Amino acid sequence: MEDMMNDRIREQITWVITDVWTLHDRQDLLDDCFVFVEDEVMGTFMPVTDSKIMKAVCKFLQMHCADAISSQNLEDMANAH
Repeated sequence: MEDMMNDRIREQITWVITDVWTLHDRQDLLDDCFVFVEDEVMGTFMPVTDSKIMKAVCKFLQMHCADAISSQNLEDMANAH
């Protein structure tokens, strides 16, 4: 019974993520996102909702973008030279 429920949750995760994923040339990041989201939502005893899945996707992307260069960073670099 638990295996069947876990399979349904994994299917829900797959549907939600693939519905919003637009980085088609980054299958490696998509795979990492699936693993991260599954760990995030399966590790709780709360019901798994699309909203919880999306929050986990956002958390995954924020972690990967933490060191990204912003427009302000680029402007500051240009002004420094």
